[in-house]
Amino acid sequence: MSYLPRATRFYTFLLALGPALLIVAQAAAQTGPVSERAARRSRASRDQAAASALQDADQAAEHFLDVLMAPEAPADPLADAASSALGVPSSRASRRGGFSGTLVYNPNESDGNPPYALVDRYGGVARYIEPVESIDLDAFIGETVSVRRDTGGTLLASQLNLPRSPVGAGVMLAQHEEELPPGAIIEGEDGVIMEGDQGVVMEGEPLYLDDGLDFPMHSHGYEVGCPSCGSMLCPPGGCGYGARPIFYARADYLMMWAKGMQTPPLVVRGEVNEGSDAGPADDFFDNAFIVYGNEEILKGQRNGGRVTLGYWLDDYGQLGIEGEYLALGKIEERFVDGGNGMTPIVGRPYIEASTGFFTSELPNLVPPGENAVEDVSFPGVMGTVTVDSQSEFNSASVRLRRNLCCVGGCGPECGDCVVGCGSGVDCGSGVGCTWLDDPYLPMFARGRRHVDLIAGVRWMELDENLRIVEDLTATTTPATTFLLTDNFATNNEFFGGELGFIWDWNHRRWSFEFLSKLGLGNTRQQVAISGSNLRDGVDLKENSGLLAQPSNVGVYERNVFAVIPELGVTLGYDLTERLRFNVGYSFIYWSRVARPGDQIDLNVNSDYLPFPGDTDYTDPNVVAPARPQFVFRDSDFWVQGVTLGFLYQY
Repeated sequence: MSYLPRATRFYTFLLALGPALLIVAQAAAQTGPVSERAARRSRASRDQAAASALQDADQAAEHFLDVLMAPEAPADPLADAASSALGVPSSRASRRGGFSGTLVYNPNESDGNPPYALVDRYGGVARYIEPVESIDLDAFIGETVSVRRDTGGTLLASQLNLPRSPVGAGVMLAQHEEELPPGAIIEGEDGVIMEGDQGVVMEGEPLYLDDGLDFPMHSHGYEVGCPSCGSMLCPPGGCGYGARPIFYARADYLMMWAKGMQTPPLVVRGEVNEGSDAGPADDFFDNAFIVYGNEEILKGQRNGGRVTLGYWLDDYGQLGIEGEYLALGKIEERFVDGGNGMTPIVGRPYIEASTGFFTSELPNLVPPGENAVEDVSFPGVMGTVTVDSQSEFNSASVRLRRNLCCVGGCGPECGDCVVGCGSGVDCGSGVGCTWLDDPYLPMFARGRRHVDLIAGVRWMELDENLRIVEDLTATTTPATTFLLTDNFATNNEFFGGELGFIWDWNHRRWSFEFLSKLGLGNTRQQVAISGSNLRDGVDLKENSGLLAQPSNVGVYERNVFAVIPELGVTLGYDLTERLRFNVGYSFIYWSRVARPGDQIDLNVNSDYLPFPGDTDYTDPNVVAPARPQFVFRDSDFWVQGVTLGFLYQY
């Protein structure tokens, strides 16, 4: 067989316009003096040519619309030319006709329609067939036939591709359940069909049906034409020639939930302890309790989408290429608290790391290692604190898809399961997918089952940010404003290989798919910490907020090994020949990521801090202890949820 990719279908529209353009060009080429009679003939000829061109254009346009709406892929005459240039056999699937169906008697002739019809696999009438004298349609009732020239509506029997007699004989035997005796031989113009241990096998020249016959539409008999299996006659159910589409596209809406981001305590409330009543300077922040932080945030629902595009490189669905892109929309969370200095009492917690004194010469009343609070709303200062966080997740992959095994048409009505021609194994050796022949659930014994190996590369990104802003006003005379900012941003980018399996099952309109794959590779972790402190709009201290200080501000990066497994299940229902509705569940795990909340160090040397009220603050340039400090901290990440979407097959 050939793994030659099929040509694209853009030529169809050009073919529709071709006849009209050719006739117009020929008419324009006729120049020179003519007699009056010749002029009349010329005008008549041009009028006739124009009318013929218009008719051809109308038919071509009608055919073009039929091709777009037909349940099967259009014929591809360019494939032969490409194959000839490359010196390889052409892909027979690329030359399939525009439509196929099962020939039946018209169930309702009272409406004036012809006595025969073509129905799709769901039993709906797709075309009516008008008999012609030279063709006996009764001999092909129940058979799947293709249309040689599809003009839509009602067709003549001469427009059909009917099976040749040797194939018809074999099919009829299977249809009426008449078994050939051992060693029985049927000779035909294309070779010999005999009954053997492997089932019905053809010897001699390869047995092919007319171009355009669509094998997946068989409702009776056997499918034919499997070069890799020595012309094995495959069982019904779709494991042979044309069993899979040329191209498929899947679009899913994702309703997901992710593991939240762990954060330390960020905002507290409490009470005022007035101390010695000497004024706000000796008041204490007592009985503090956490109102935000010390828990996971960003745990809400994430909406997104996933697009998958696939292309089978051969006629039997053995080797394909697949690409996927997944994006979860940005999720954001905001918390705001504050007061007028009297109620409520609000602050930002930290752990005291200083062993010295404030530059305002007030004694440091908080011993090292003890909890401390920077005031947001407290006697002497009023304001608000705002915590903004956000997270965004994206993934993309490109992979090859190789069929390992196919079992089709199995069930009580068709005997033992055998390896289909799309399995990619040696059919003559007797080695098959025996582990698929007896599925755990009886419902999977019917229909078609595939096992595919997938291998490729994967990229994944997690981009997150945590920003804390204090907007304060000191109630001094004159009033002084402060704007403090701490910003923690992380970016995780994975790139590596992935390997996995896809098990799928299809019976009538229903389908089921199970996906399992594992990615191994490198994760580049990047952490960016920054801070600012504005006093009356002037930068009071460079690269300094509360939890972001010169001791930890900067951009840090490292590479770590990570593992990314993924599981998914999908249940599908065919709405039409090409369109399928899917609902499923998906789970993705990422073993090592850096998240903003984990990079925060609550240990702060308060000698670095210009508190509101410190009117004579100057940078002390304290060397020790240099806190907060930065240390890479890992955590894991996962997303899971429901998928809803459609699969389009062409």
